Amino acid sequence: MIRHEEGFSLVSVMVAFVLLMAIGLGMLSLVMSGLRGTMLFEQAMQALHVAEAGVNYGVAQLVTQASTRAGSDAAYAGEPDEIALAGGDDAAQGTFRVTVFCLYPAQARPPGCADDPSTAADERDFRRIVSLGVVPRRTGVAQRRLEATVRRYTLDIDLPGICGREGVELGQGTWVIADVGSNGTVRLDGSAPPPGLVRARSPRAPSVPPAVEAAGATGQSGLSGSYTWRVTFVDASGIESAGSPPSLTLRLVDEHARVTNIPTGGSEIVRRRIYRTRGDAPSGPWFLVGEISDNRTLDYTDAQPDRALIYRLPAYISGDVSAAGTVSCAIRCGLQVEGRIRESVRDVICPNYLSPPAAPGNDAVGETIVQRAVSQTLHLRPLTVGAEGLTIQTLSTPGAELHIHTAAIHLAPGAILAVTGAATVYFHVDGPVVLDEDAVFGASDSSGNLVIAADRIVVLSTARDDTASGPGAASVSLRGNNKMAAVVFAPDAVIEIDGATAMRGALFGRHVRVTNSVGLVFDPNEGLRSVRSVVRPSPFQYVQRWYDDPNPATSE
Repeated sequence: MIRHEEGFSLVSVMVAFVLLMAIGLGMLSLVMSGLRGTMLFEQAMQALHVAEAGVNYGVAQLVTQASTRAGSDAAYAGEPDEIALAGGDDAAQGTFRVTVFCLYPAQARPPGCADDPSTAADERDFRRIVSLGVVPRRTGVAQRRLEATVRRYTLDIDLPGICGREGVELGQGTWVIADVGSNGTVRLDGSAPPPGLVRARSPRAPSVPPAVEAAGATGQSGLSGSYTWRVTFVDASGIESAGSPPSLTLRLVDEHARVTNIPTGGSEIVRRRIYRTRGDAPSGPWFLVGEISDNRTLDYTDAQPDRALIYRLPAYISGDVSAAGTVSCAIRCGLQVEGRIRESVRDVICPNYLSPPAAPGNDAVGETIVQRAVSQTLHLRPLTVGAEGLTIQTLSTPGAELHIHTAAIHLAPGAILAVTGAATVYFHVDGPVVLDEDAVFGASDSSGNLVIAADRIVVLSTARDDTASGPGAASVSLRGNNKMAAVVFAPDAVIEIDGATAMRGALFGRHVRVTNSVGLVFDPNEGLRSVRSVVRPSPFQYVQRWYDDPNPATSE
């Protein structure tokens, strides 16, 4: 009996031992499985990083070859061999292979890229970069394939006069003649500026439309077609408001029009102007037909023939608006924009520009800088201009250039920085550019009109701003009643302009805010498209898609 009990005990111990071994093996299997999963995940992420390196390598090759005088990027088709990516200890993390395809014809390789005749796009400037990242492992390889479509930018693309990479805001009382664009959003009639900054406001536009009715044509040929009318206010300084809402459409057949109930303004309004569409285009644009030289008269007879209509109604934006995001307007975009409005644009509107670096020095200047060589570079301490002003005398030699490197530019209230001669002056600024009230940057005549070509002064700022900081935190700031003729290029800074009375050139920034400003005329030929601006886009930009294939072996 005792032997049976001993045998049973031995069997129980063996069963328990086997059970413990099974549990242990199960736990070990789970641990090993988890470890293997972790290793596979790390290898997959490593393959992704290697593939990303391949895409960046391909873009870098295109940029480098496009930047040469010969421009050999048109023939770059990728790398014939795999390239090893070294780690921190110089050991290879993996390898990547870069292949470049044309967008059109499909699957063609450079230099066989061409334009698709069925579209208006420049397909020859696009490249599809395919990078296959490979990381060796004991049981095989981890692979990742990335595709990026990039575009080569040339100077034949249209660049807006006001370009905000992340956004543009045009606040109340602002009127610009320029195309406006952003890779983000464009907002018209934004929030009010900080108190005390405004010195030159445009009048508020009439809020109600005029009434119209047909009138007999006596002694003159009548009008025939469908028309609408709008009214603007003009104050004692000659500053004109935006237009009123349009009148109801009036159909005329060899008749004149009687405009009635013409809006009147406040005590600051001294004149009003009447604008009308041309025949059978009642939705605009509107052209000047006459002026009422008081703020009382309520009626006006319009007998101007269509052929005599030349001057267009000033809108908040006299130009086109393009945004990768939305375009929002406080009143109605059709009333505030005279031009095309494009939203959700898939292209890059404000390309990533490469700005020449700034190299400030310690040299001081007095009231005059005199250029003495056809190509001259100065390295100055922060440039502060007081009431005595600063005159930069340049040479009249064709092609002359003066490069001024400084840590900052500050024009005190009423200060004038004037440029004479014919050379192009480039300000390479490693910090803020600030114009206090009544400061003038450029050159003006005795009447205060800007008389210098805007692209002869180029301001290149390397300042960096946080767009979330809000108004008042901009590195490029014009603070009231300012005049400026310059191409202002600050791709990582906020540009904030309040109360400007005259500007020429261009504005390119991370975010652009303009409030209570008039007389902003940005001709693209005097702006970023000018051959003298030296602002050049990075030759290639991601514009279409980034495709990630985590399992390229099964998708071939």
